[in-house]
Amino acid sequence: MLRWFFAVWLLLASFVRMSPVYGESYDRKGLYGVGHPAGGYLLGNPADYEDTVWRRIAEAGATSVRVAASWREIEAQKGKYDWSDLEKTLKYFRKYPQLRPYILVVNTPGWARADGKPSHLPPTPAALPEWKAFNRELARKYRGFISHFEVWNEQNGFGWEVPPYNQVDKYLPVLEAAYDGLKEGNPECMVSLGGLDDAAGNSPIFTKGCYDLRLKDYGNRVMWDAFGDHPYGDVPSTMSKLRLIKGIAAGYGDGPIEMWLTEYGFNTRDMSLKEQAKQLTEYMTLLITDPEFRYVTETNYLCVADFEAGNRSFGLCDVNLRPRPAFYAYQRLPRPGQIVISDIKAEPLSANRVAIIWQTDGAATGTVELDGKPAARTSKDTRHRAVIEGLQPGSRHAFRIRCNAPGYPEAATLEYPIRALAASGLLNGGFEEGFDVGIAGGWRCIGENHCWDSARLEEKLRRAHSGKSAQAIVAHGQWNVRLDDAVAAQAAVQPGSEISFSVWTRADSEAKDTSVIRRVGIDPTGGQDPESGNVVWSEPSSEMGIWQRQTVTVQTKGSIATVFAAANSEQSGKARNVFYVDDATLRSR
Repeated sequence: MLRWFFAVWLLLASFVRMSPVYGESYDRKGLYGVGHPAGGYLLGNPADYEDTVWRRIAEAGATSVRVAASWREIEAQKGKYDWSDLEKTLKYFRKYPQLRPYILVVNTPGWARADGKPSHLPPTPAALPEWKAFNRELARKYRGFISHFEVWNEQNGFGWEVPPYNQVDKYLPVLEAAYDGLKEGNPECMVSLGGLDDAAGNSPIFTKGCYDLRLKDYGNRVMWDAFGDHPYGDVPSTMSKLRLIKGIAAGYGDGPIEMWLTEYGFNTRDMSLKEQAKQLTEYMTLLITDPEFRYVTETNYLCVADFEAGNRSFGLCDVNLRPRPAFYAYQRLPRPGQIVISDIKAEPLSANRVAIIWQTDGAATGTVELDGKPAARTSKDTRHRAVIEGLQPGSRHAFRIRCNAPGYPEAATLEYPIRALAASGLLNGGFEEGFDVGIAGGWRCIGENHCWDSARLEEKLRRAHSGKSAQAIVAHGQWNVRLDDAVAAQAAVQPGSEISFSVWTRADSEAKDTSVIRRVGIDPTGGQDPESGNVVWSEPSSEMGIWQRQTVTVQTKGSIATVFAAANSEQSGKARNVFYVDDATLRSR
C-alpha cells in the first residue's frame, strides 16, 4: 500500500545543466515550457490555489508558459475590449519574470458566429476584419512584454468545425487576418501556425495542405514565422513526426522555420509515475541535446497538474499540487550554461535546528539565506548539507539557496517557507490553523487520493471531531479508486523517551458498501515512509461511520519522530469513501 511517497518539504528552484552552450544560433528561452492547467475545481477551488499553481510552474524550472488570450471573453461586446481576465494571468509573468508568455489567440464571441453563440470554434468570414483588429490591438497593447503568439488550437481537429478534418481552406484566411493584425501591432513579434493535433497522422496532411494552398492562392506570402505541433507519444514516434513536418516545410523552401511543440505529455493513467518521469526525461533531453532538433525552440508540457476528473492524468503534480517524480525529472533536464540546483529538502534535526539539503549537477559552493541573511555555507561539491541553528520552536522563516561555480552565473532559488518544529508535541494537532491546497499546515498527505479541509466538503460529508476542520482524504469509488493513504507529521522528541501518539479517526462509505481499515503509527527514527519496517503500528480498526481514538506508544531512537494515521480499503465501492483525521496529540511519558 501507499506506493507513492513524497515529502512536502522537497522543494526545487530553477535548474539548468552545467554544460556548454551549443545552440547559440537561436533563442532557447521558450524550450522549457510548462502549461498552466490544473484541476482546482475538483477541490472546490480552495483559496490561493491559482497562486500555488504558478509557484509550481516556477519551481519546475519553467521559462515559458502558453496561455490563452480569448477573443470570446475580451471582446464579448463588439468593439469593446476587456483585458481584465488576461491581466489576471499576466500578473504571474510579472511576479516570475523568468517566465515568457506564449499567447494562444483563440475562441470566438457570439456576435462573430453564425449561430450567435460564444464558442471555441472559428469566426464567420464576415467577422475577419474585427478578428484582425483584435489581434492588432492585442499585439500593440502588450508590445515589449509579449512577443510570441500562436493562432488557434488544433484547427486540423476538434478545435475547428469538423468533420471533415484538415480544413486548410477555411483556416488560412483566419490565420492571414491574425498574422497581419499581430504584425501591425508589433512588427517584431513571432507568429506560429496553431498547434496541430497529430493523431492519426493529421499533422503532416495539414502541413502539406497549408503550404500547397499558400503557394497556390496567396502567392507564397509569409503567413507564419513558426510551425506548431502537438506531438504526443514516445521518443521514436515523436522524432519521426518532427522530421516529417520539417521535411515538408523544407520542400517548400521553408527549411529554417522554427517549430513550437505547444503541447506534449505523458498520461499516468497509461503508465507508472516512474515511467512518466523516464519518458519525459528521454523526450526532452533529446530535443535539448541533439543538434538535429535545434529548430525546436518552444515546448510546452501539457499541464503542471492534473485537470481531468480522476486520480491520475498528465500532470507533473496531482490535483493537490503535490509533485510527482516527473516534476523533479523536469527540474533536472539539461540546461546549457547554468547551474542546476535540485533535490532541495528541509530536514528538521530538533525544535531549533534544521538541515537544508540539495544537489548541484557540477561542483559548486552554496549559501543558504534565512530571512534574507546568510545563515550557512557549503564547500565546493555536488551534494550539499547546511545546518541552520538557533531557531525559535514553532517560528516561521523563508530560506533561499545561492550557488556559484567558476565560469557560470550565480544560481538562486525562489524563497521557500520553513517552520521550526514545536518544542514538544505536534504543530497544528487540532487541524484548525489553515490548509494549503487541501493539506493541513504542518502535516503531509501521502497517497494518490484528493485531500480536503473537511469544512469545505459538501454538508453531508462535512465532519470534524471538534472545532471546524479535520483533514479529509476522499477516494472516488466511481473512478474505481480505493483508499490507500496516510496523514503524517514530524515532531521533536527526547532520544530514548517513551512517546504516545493519539488521534481521532473516522471512515465513511457514501454508498455503505466498503470497509476501511484504519491504524496509527510512529516511526521512532523520524523516517517519513509509512511502508518502512521502522514504523510501529497500532491495532487496526474497521468500524465505519464513528469517530474513534487510536493510540500507539513507542520508545524513540533519535531527536525526531514521525507520526502517521493511515487508511486502506479492500475495494473502491460505488461512491466516495472518506477518511478523516482530527485532534492529534503526542505526549512523552
